[in-house]
Amino acid sequence: GNAAAEKIGSTPPNASRLSQRAEAYWKARGTESWDDLYQFQPPRLQVTTTVEQYRQWATAEEPFLLKEWSIKDQFCEGTFGWVRVDYTASLRRFPNLPPKAKTHWQRWVALEGEWYPVPQTELDDFPDTPAARDTDAERVLRARFEGTWAARKNRDWSALYEWSDPRDLDTISLEQFADSESRFIYLAMEIHWVEVKGDFGRIRVTYAHKPADPNMTKMPMQKVSSIEHWVRVDGQWYRDLVQNKG
Repeated sequence: GNAAAEKIGSTPPNASRLSQRAEAYWKARGTESWDDLYQFQPPRLQVTTTVEQYRQWATAEEPFLLKEWSIKDQFCEGTFGWVRVDYTASLRRFPNLPPKAKTHWQRWVALEGEWYPVPQTELDDFPDTPAARDTDAERVLRARFEGTWAARKNRDWSALYEWSDPRDLDTISLEQFADSESRFIYLAMEIHWVEVKGDFGRIRVTYAHKPADPNMTKMPMQKVSSIEHWVRVDGQWYRDLVQNKG
């Protein structure tokens, strides 16, 4: 599993706590206090890596040499947080190159009642900062998604099919679509976040379902979390079944 699927505390820490954590994180980064920085690894990673191993890795592999930094802004949205940092850094392996100044929105997540930076490999599992998103469009997309959920729960596959990007319909027939979708009985769902940037949307959702096969009725309910992709075509949102259309 990853941080997005970890147990998240029911009461997220507040914005002032995020400020404290971000200040401490960037101070540790700037002073290369690797033992302190290790404490900002998500709990599941701390279980698999010792502080000595982390120190050894960071000393050998950390590519950037941080010159200066300043926290400029932050947002909190439930268990998600974003911190905007202006920093100047150089490449450790090329000390003669001039440092570069950058602005970075760092993503954070509340796990077990504490804020942690999202690991680099898991950034796609979390929404971008609200400063880069279209929150009005996100409300429209959320309502649109609720319509697909009603169709899915009612096993109305032709209705669900019509919520798909019209440009995708020549790649999958209604029969193929219905065969794929009808394998499960959907019992419940939970939206974790909605993100809209331009005409593209993402929704992280967890579905609770059971196999529709009568021979498997005693199978326990399963929860499956995924990110659904959406696209806005002629002002309307559709499920994007085939991404990266040429």
